[in-house]
Amino acid sequence: MAKKVSLSFKLIGGFAGIALLTLFVGLMGWYGIGAISKDLNLLGKESIPNIVNLEVIKVSQLEVRVILRTLMNPYITENVVKTQFENLDKTRKQYQDAMEEYEKTAQTPEEKKLWEDFKLKLSVSAKHNNEYVEEAKKLLDKTVNKEELARKLYKMNMEGEIREAFFNQFQALNKTLAYVKDYYGVKIVDDSIKSGERLNLIILIIAAVSFILAILLGVWIARSISKPVGAITADLFSSSESLQSAANQVSTSSQELSSGAAELASSVEEMTSSLEELSSIIESNTKNINESEILMQSTMTSSMTTIRKMEDMTKAMAEINQSSEQVKRIIKVIDDIAFQTNILALNAAIEAARAGEAGKGFMVVAEQVKNLAQKSAEAAKETEYLIENALKNTEGGERTGKEAAEKLKKLVTMTAKVSKILQEVNSASKEQLRGANQVNEASVQINQVVQTAASSSEELSASGEELFEHSETILSAVEELNVLTEGEK
Repeated sequence: MAKKVSLSFKLIGGFAGIALLTLFVGLMGWYGIGAISKDLNLLGKESIPNIVNLEVIKVSQLEVRVILRTLMNPYITENVVKTQFENLDKTRKQYQDAMEEYEKTAQTPEEKKLWEDFKLKLSVSAKHNNEYVEEAKKLLDKTVNKEELARKLYKMNMEGEIREAFFNQFQALNKTLAYVKDYYGVKIVDDSIKSGERLNLIILIIAAVSFILAILLGVWIARSISKPVGAITADLFSSSESLQSAANQVSTSSQELSSGAAELASSVEEMTSSLEELSSIIESNTKNINESEILMQSTMTSSMTTIRKMEDMTKAMAEINQSSEQVKRIIKVIDDIAFQTNILALNAAIEAARAGEAGKGFMVVAEQVKNLAQKSAEAAKETEYLIENALKNTEGGERTGKEAAEKLKKLVTMTAKVSKILQEVNSASKEQLRGANQVNEASVQINQVVQTAASSSEELSASGEELFEHSETILSAVEELNVLTEGEK
């Protein structure tokens, strides 16, 4: 019957049993953690806050007692009295808030009984305290006799009902606090510890039982699998020996492939040589481009110098043009003077003719002055003509200089672009050189890979038939293993 059970059923059944035991242990642990968490939650959210609130009430009651005693001082100042009344209000507010917080939590019957007793006695004490406070407020009256009032307050506080009521409510508060500390601080903690110890013992027992059952289950599964697997392993071992023999034949065939690998290596070496030649050509081109780039930089520098010289020449021509204009205006003045002189000489000749014999000599002089004036006017006109021609030539030269400067600037711009293109070509050539080197290195790797691939393919081809023959033996062994894992069908 055991042989007909599949391997998967055996494994699933065994691990399912172990999983169930583990689940049970986990559930017990979960239950224990939940109980402990519940107790800790009770301590954190109720027990400790309750103890803290009761302690706050206790301290506040003592502070009230101190404040009431302070008011008995006959030499107390008005400011101190007011401060004490403010402190009294704050302290009462403090313990009232603590009481409200304490009453929000759940209470045991015994705890509730002690708390109600405390509240009853607190109300009695508060009533007497209020009477005391009303009497103490008279300290603020400047007309009152403070020493008499102090004695009265002392008697009320130390000998009257105030003292007894205080100690009664304080004792009730201590009983409530003691019960809360004992119940929450001791009983719940002890119960939690005992519960944890019980759970630890149960989990330990279950873990030990699970361990023993897991070992027994593992032994049963191992024995039910080991025998048939051992027989199959023997068959596989026999087949592996046959495969080893085929591997020896494959190693023999690798020698026959060495000649083909040598020819392939020779081809790769030729390709490597061509790549090296290509690398040298690219390197030479890179050097030439570097030299061209240097020449372009020099040309651009010379062009910039020429542009500056042309700009200086244009500026000088402009200055000459301005000077010629000034000379032209001066010649115009000279021409006007000659014209005026000619008119004066003519007038002088007319006056000399009227004078007769006495004006002949003056007439000769006037005639000479007239001749000089005419010659001056002619010379001024010739000079003006020459200056106008010079101005035209200067303006033409200035325009030509500006056009030449503009063309040189365009040449510099084009030179800069060519220089940039050369830089890009230089960078590209360097990249080509690096790429050629990488291709050269890759060719060596290709040679190695091709040799490996060729030898592997030949080996697989030679051993294919041998492996096929032994595959039938492996197939039968696999069928038996399949029956073992899936069971008989």
